[in-house]
Amino acid sequence: MKLQELLTILGQHNVKVYLDQGSLKTQAAPGAITPELAGYIKLLKDDLVQLLHQSEQRQTEPLISRQPRTEPLLLSYGQERLWMIDQLQGGSTEYNMQFVLGVSGDFDLQIAERVFTTIVQRHEVLRTTYRSGEDGVPKQCIQLATEVPVQLIHLPKEQVSETDVWLAKLAAELAATAFDLRVDPMLKVVFVSTAAGRTDPTKHQGYLLLTMHHIAADGWSMAILHREFVSLYQAELQATPLNLVELPIQYADYAHWQRQMLARSDYQLQLDYWLQQLADIPPVHSLPLDKNRPPVKQYQGALVQTKLAGNTSTALLALARESGLTPFMMMHALFAVLLSRHSNQQDVVIGIPLTNRPKPELNGLVGFFINTLVLRLNMAQPTVGDLLAQVRRVHHETQANSDVPFEQLADLLQVPRTTAHTPVFQIMLTADTDYTPNLPDTDPMAALAVEFSAVGSGPVQAKFDLNLDFRLDADGINISWIYDVSLFSEIRIRQMSDHFCRLVQQLVSTPAVLTLPMERLQLLSEQEVHQQLKVWNQPSNGHRTDLLLHQLFLQQVDVAPEQTALIDQDGQMSYRQLFEAAALLCELLHEQSLNPGERVGVRMPKGRHQVIAVLAILMAGGVYLPMETNWPSQRCEKICQKAACRLNLIVEPDHQLQLPNGNNLNIKTVASQALLATQLPATATQSRYLRQQADTLAYVIFTSGSTGEPKGVEIEHHSVMNTLLEMIRYYQLNAQDRVLAVSALSFDLSVFDIFGMLAIGGAVVLPDARRATDPGHWLELVEQHQVTIWDTVPAAAGLLADQLEYLGRTCLAPVRHMLLSGDWIAPSLPARLWRLLPGCQVHSLGGATEAAIWSIHYPITSDPVEWRSVPYGRAMYGQSFYILDQRQQLLPAGVTGELYIGGRGVARGYCADEALTSRQFIWHQQLGIRLYRTGDLGRYMPDGLIEFIGRADHQVKIRGFRIELGEIEVVLNQQLHVDSSLVIASRQAGSDHLVAYVKLTSEGSSQAAEVLSAVKVELARQLPSYMVPSAFVLIDSWPLTANGKICKKSLPPATSSMLAVSLVAAKTDTEIELAGLWADLLAVPSAQLSAAAGFFESGGHSLLLIKLMVSLRRQFDVELKMQDLLTHQTIQQQAMLIESARYFSRLQQCQPKQSTETMVVTL
Repeated sequence: MKLQELLTILGQHNVKVYLDQGSLKTQAAPGAITPELAGYIKLLKDDLVQLLHQSEQRQTEPLISRQPRTEPLLLSYGQERLWMIDQLQGGSTEYNMQFVLGVSGDFDLQIAERVFTTIVQRHEVLRTTYRSGEDGVPKQCIQLATEVPVQLIHLPKEQVSETDVWLAKLAAELAATAFDLRVDPMLKVVFVSTAAGRTDPTKHQGYLLLTMHHIAADGWSMAILHREFVSLYQAELQATPLNLVELPIQYADYAHWQRQMLARSDYQLQLDYWLQQLADIPPVHSLPLDKNRPPVKQYQGALVQTKLAGNTSTALLALARESGLTPFMMMHALFAVLLSRHSNQQDVVIGIPLTNRPKPELNGLVGFFINTLVLRLNMAQPTVGDLLAQVRRVHHETQANSDVPFEQLADLLQVPRTTAHTPVFQIMLTADTDYTPNLPDTDPMAALAVEFSAVGSGPVQAKFDLNLDFRLDADGINISWIYDVSLFSEIRIRQMSDHFCRLVQQLVSTPAVLTLPMERLQLLSEQEVHQQLKVWNQPSNGHRTDLLLHQLFLQQVDVAPEQTALIDQDGQMSYRQLFEAAALLCELLHEQSLNPGERVGVRMPKGRHQVIAVLAILMAGGVYLPMETNWPSQRCEKICQKAACRLNLIVEPDHQLQLPNGNNLNIKTVASQALLATQLPATATQSRYLRQQADTLAYVIFTSGSTGEPKGVEIEHHSVMNTLLEMIRYYQLNAQDRVLAVSALSFDLSVFDIFGMLAIGGAVVLPDARRATDPGHWLELVEQHQVTIWDTVPAAAGLLADQLEYLGRTCLAPVRHMLLSGDWIAPSLPARLWRLLPGCQVHSLGGATEAAIWSIHYPITSDPVEWRSVPYGRAMYGQSFYILDQRQQLLPAGVTGELYIGGRGVARGYCADEALTSRQFIWHQQLGIRLYRTGDLGRYMPDGLIEFIGRADHQVKIRGFRIELGEIEVVLNQQLHVDSSLVIASRQAGSDHLVAYVKLTSEGSSQAAEVLSAVKVELARQLPSYMVPSAFVLIDSWPLTANGKICKKSLPPATSSMLAVSLVAAKTDTEIELAGLWADLLAVPSAQLSAAAGFFESGGHSLLLIKLMVSLRRQFDVELKMQDLLTHQTIQQQAMLIESARYFSRLQQCQPKQSTETMVVTL
């Protein structure tokens, strides 16, 4: 039951409802309140209390009185916003409103002109223009009434068969013509004549097109215009007087009254509510965009329509009544769920329009009364019932605090202003905003020869990024999706529409739906689920699952014993020699009573002894645990203690560890022991070296933990073998391949370097441990030993490219594959590698140590320099990737979520850490498999490739704004002469700041100051001010960890002076003068202003920006537009604008004037 229906029933039963100290009370005769009626009162109690409370407030409000017209009056807050938009764009058309009436019969244009003239005379707002005074504040200028012409256009005869198409084109042309708010009347009328009248050839039938500016009218106003036009036309046609009810006030009086209302005592309470409700509001929604957001908002819209059929809509409305919701509230709840799932965010903000005609005397007025309310929901609710209860509460609170104009709210919140999108919110929910639903389908003219019918409004415009509009009728719920075509594709919107309908079906078909957990609401169709699980993932393959990590090496020993297996600074080792050395060490380990599955430490410099050691440990049935020689001994000892490791293999005494009940074995002494006389087996593939099962551990690699404690990843034989077999298959590795193994043994890329090559008879090329990080040494090895495969981190590949560019030549080795993984790939890197390594194929690989080296790959076949980023790729055979939301549910394609890895490569867990294992390795009930939670963010691209977005912990909050650091890095990396970048959040003086570390190309380094200056300007143009780094630090080369990743701890710190944005003083004369202007407008000392801070950040708001524009014109004699000031918000940027404008002004003054005199030449 609706509130209005309940009020009618209460009146019929003489039931009085009132408030007593804020509590709802009733007064009625005995028996008047039936149990059923009592139930309805209880259901709508909150609505009744709110209505009565508002009624009490209205009784204390001042009356709207007519104001003298001796001086121009101020605009309403809503008008002021539209005027601002018009100023910003130099004449906007997105707020042009159109309404089309079909006319059949003998339509008299002269009568129509008289009627429209009467209407304009009656409503001042239709003849009001808008100009700014000397102070920059816009004022209403009410003009004298003049005749309203109706422009007559005849439909061309050749277009009669396509009237609708021709009419739509004309309407679009009219809608695309901007109003000049300074001089134009706010109503323009065109009549399109399609045929002569039935009784008089001079009369017409066709279409009446009304075009208005929103600053003068709203949807309610269109209904008023329609009603008054029909009534007046009928009276004129019948020659009978029509006395419309006199309007006691005009819109200008309302605008004056609205500003008076802000002085009410309870108004501050409403402001306080909004400040709390919208604190730290996200500046822009997180829906995935199909196109990059333009720097200036585009308003071209498109429409997708759907319908909830009668049975479904009836059930949905019944659920709304059961839950104490209006239909609008229910649609809001559904829309919020959809937006939450499609953005993977729990904080959902949308705007809704409020009719905002609080006084009965306003109901007959034409004008722009609508206020916009901001609804914010927290979608982290346990059940559907909890969500609906929150929706009901938020609507009640919002209505109770609805007097605050949206325009003042936006200024109060000090949200960053940009030309790219609307402030505060960009998504709208509306009902019946097409205007035509408020009008009858036809208006029969009582035995007269003319009829009018509502045809509809003009072309679709997207005032917001997305607007869901719905309309109830007898056949169901009609839904229109109005979207900005510069942001979204039709495919995306239709996907959202399908998901919305599926969501509705679940709600109406699920028993006891109010108790349904929110995560049980599913958006994806069976086809979409199948696509993600089976088409974009191929978790099964034909690879053997019973192989051990060292097993294929042993086979190669028997097949090709004299083939080169290893090359280092000490020479070469054949497969036989390598086996014999490993077998001897294996026997020594047996002598040490090594138990099956026991961990054995390996702490030695890079070289052949590392390879011998890990092979021997595996052949002896153990698990190898690599540690680096440059790790502190205390850390290594802690690792050994955690892994219950009692044996540590070394080659230098300095690398010994204090192991309780343990031993350090120097494997160089193996040759001096009696084991040399040990009889080695005739074949390597004997059971004595293959004692493990494939599901036992092969190695434990310790990585840095977020808590500071290292975590040991336990990988089983079958898991890593799945990866190696797929790498061999996909990249067609063979015995002629050689790999450059620069990765540290404690980095899992080394597993592929060693065992991937030894499995196929290839050779492992090892660097000199003393020069292992020298790019010049890498190049020597690659060329000397004709390396064909190199798997490394992007930073190391970049260093090799630097070395070749320094030498001014290309590589002389036949490198087939460059496998890049472990870090972000700069879009400019692949092209450099193609140029410097002729014939080389570049690949992106990804995954995690917890999923056996790699789980995903992508062959880079085209230059990605213009791309946002290099795609992460597609899951490898035997592995699977899933993109899940915070409730670990599948997300729609295109939505950013956390990456989870499944399949054969997933690790057993973390060594001696059950708590961490249970957090990171989960059993997914819906998928029925075990998954590793990576902490990485990604999304599916339309073709099923995954785009890597960044780390989940790469998101920071600066001054309340949630920022994805990777997004800033993407924009930085796209700038000319920028090779790569890294953005971090740095805390100085008690506040967080963004710091950008930038490595320039060799060409850019020679002009670093100019490049960096251009980069800053471009970032300010492309990013919101809060996302522009406070400091930029140039880096010659990236400091790398032992694993080849960028070592953030080794980056030079950004000094306090770099970060003190608040202390950047005005320097030039123009900046100092401009700072004085700002100080006057903002009422703060100029010493407190930063020349690098934005106008809105410094306390400015939209009206002050207008005043600033006027002050600049007066003080500097320059003409700057609003758009200029919005795209150049700091004192530094505005000073540059002023100086540029002055320069061009002087240049024009210096141009020689063309002479008009006749020159006489005497010969």
